[in-house]
Amino acid sequence: MRSVRKFSRYILRQLFVSAFLVSAILVGTLWIVQSLKFFDLVLKTQESLSSFLSLMLYALPDLLVIIIPLACFVAVLFVYNKLHSDRELSVLSAAGFSPWVLAKPALKFGLTATFLIYAINIFVLPWSFQKMRDLEYDLKKSLPGILLQEGVFNSFNDITIYVHEKQGNDLKGVLAYMQKDGGRPSTFLAKEGRLVFMGQTPQIVMVDGSRQEFDPQNKSLSVLYFDQTVVSLFEEQLNQAARPKKPYELTLGELLAPDFVVNFASKQRLYAEGYQRLLTPWYAFGFISVVLSFLLLTPFRRQAQTGAIFKSVMAVLALQVSCIFLINLGTHYWQALWGAYALMGMAITGCLFALREPKI
Repeated sequence: MRSVRKFSRYILRQLFVSAFLVSAILVGTLWIVQSLKFFDLVLKTQESLSSFLSLMLYALPDLLVIIIPLACFVAVLFVYNKLHSDRELSVLSAAGFSPWVLAKPALKFGLTATFLIYAINIFVLPWSFQKMRDLEYDLKKSLPGILLQEGVFNSFNDITIYVHEKQGNDLKGVLAYMQKDGGRPSTFLAKEGRLVFMGQTPQIVMVDGSRQEFDPQNKSLSVLYFDQTVVSLFEEQLNQAARPKKPYELTLGELLAPDFVVNFASKQRLYAEGYQRLLTPWYAFGFISVVLSFLLLTPFRRQAQTGAIFKSVMAVLALQVSCIFLINLGTHYWQALWGAYALMGMAITGCLFALREPKI
């Protein structure tokens, strides 16, 4: 019993160190790729470094959900293959250690990773996505005002602005053309204007000008002269409080009980997101179970376990691709969602049963 505890602590220590190193490398790599999008946005809006770091921090939970199962898979594959290469597994097997006893430390490690991903998926992920989208929204709102240039036609959403001369926020010779939601096209002409920010929403205050509106049905043009009017460069109705949420921003309860959604297709998409959030934590435990069943149940050979490693990689790849396919299919057919759960359950149960069976 004492030797089993020592073995478990020894294996767990190696697994945690290996998984941490693999996770750090993958997080760093994906962060660099992700940072290119955020850096371009922050650079255009002339925001501080803190905004860039905040965006990167909010993106971390989503990266961890993807990386942790892969890191666990690589860590178990590396540690147990090293034990095989150093003949430690063969010595332990000769000493009476069954495959189940040898697999226990990795299975405990897999359960720890599973519960960690559950905590991220249920509590951290919706919050981080909301914060990231809110910050992106604020940065994009200020983008039109910063990118407004003189002497060219500047297009933002459903409005086109031309400024003859710009000195700071003071504008001269302003032309604005807009057509919202298929409505009547309107043209604004003003001698002067000024770029102002209401909160973080850029607006142009036009002075001494006219508004021309064309009615395509009556083929008539109406002209209204004004002393002052305001044109927003960003869609005012999309304020942060009323901004529609994406499925990945919703909590697990909102996804599984979407009473606010009437359309069945939209509901099914939310269900699929919710069930995926409950299934993905089991990737870590499932991948580890598959690897252990191949590495520990393959007869000992002096050569490297190349065949067992290749089979375990292919099996894990097939398991993940099949689950992702069924979850995506579940956005249209709810039966596919249960198919993904059944597939993961059968894979884990089959591997655990094989490890529990005593060798003959």
